[in-house]
Amino acid sequence: WRSYNPHGYLSLRGAMENSCNPAFIQVGQRIGVSRFYKYLRAFGLLEKTNIDILGESSPIFHGEKKTGPVELATMSFGERFQITPIQLITAISAIANGGELMKPQIVHKIENVEIGSQEVLEGEKVRRVVSKDTSDKILDMMRTTVTNGTGKAANIPGYNVGGKSGTSEPVYGDP
Repeated sequence: WRSYNPHGYLSLRGAMENSCNPAFIQVGQRIGVSRFYKYLRAFGLLEKTNIDILGESSPIFHGEKKTGPVELATMSFGERFQITPIQLITAISAIANGGELMKPQIVHKIENVEIGSQEVLEGEKVRRVVSKDTSDKILDMMRTTVTNGTGKAANIPGYNVGGKSGTSEPVYGDP
């Protein structure tokens, strides 16, 4: 609901394209706290990624048993928890990787130019979080969010860009 240009009824694709918080609240209500946390865990959002650099922060979430209807509602559209950029990139990359969560890494290849050797560091699969079919459907919705929806500013000619726009709230006390 909004007073100007209301969305009316939306499909999940329409909710993504319009970044419609009430629709995501309904999704959260339908899946419930237990399943919501199951997917937070599956996408690695409740733990550090263990990336190969120092100083990674732990995510901050309400405890599952302390998550009530209001907390679930706000978390459903992406507020009231804290994750690091690398945690977000890792989770989103699972969708781009056909539903497989990979351990993030900084170095892809080690090259010794003096002797011409190369060592390619293979990615490490953590787990499958969604099926390839589900991943493809989400990618398609993310693509139309950029071509038709609130993410139009991210559309780059010649590139296949997908996204999900949103808002965030500053952490109180941060400058």
